[in-house]
Amino acid sequence: MKYHSILIAAIFAAFGFLPTAASPKPEKEEFVDLLAQIVPRNLLFEYLDTVNHPEKAEIKDDLEKARQGIERTKINVPKIRKLIRVGASILDYPGLIAYGRIIYNNGMQQFLPKQSEWDYSLYLGVPNDQEGIGKWEFEVVFNERGIITALNNVDRKH
Repeated sequence: MKYHSILIAAIFAAFGFLPTAASPKPEKEEFVDLLAQIVPRNLLFEYLDTVNHPEKAEIKDDLEKARQGIERTKINVPKIRKLIRVGASILDYPGLIAYGRIIYNNGMQQFLPKQSEWDYSLYLGVPNDQEGIGKWEFEVVFNERGIITALNNVDRKH
């Protein structure tokens, strides 16, 4: 019986931990690649303004650049959301803080869902311009230690 255990352990060690040629990209690398495809939140609002008011575009290419940036963001934000895990640190996702908009929830803001007494909300994606839940925007809630406590849809109520 002792030899069977050793044999099984040897087989598992030999075959269970061998890397495969087609192993998937680590999630962190995939996250960084996807994040590079979207438009940071502060620039996104400029792009939305350009698309909604094309007469403001100084150069004809600005309008097309804005449209393409918004579309890339709409495509990649749902993919990014799938990679973010509740319970992980916000710092496990390089660049995420720089791409979103952060609000401090001190428990006194009545229009925000209260997750805990002292937490933060990071908004990422293209805001819905109509009432309702947007497909291309979400909220990452994290506490004072940077631990992600929730991922929420953003419900725009006008």
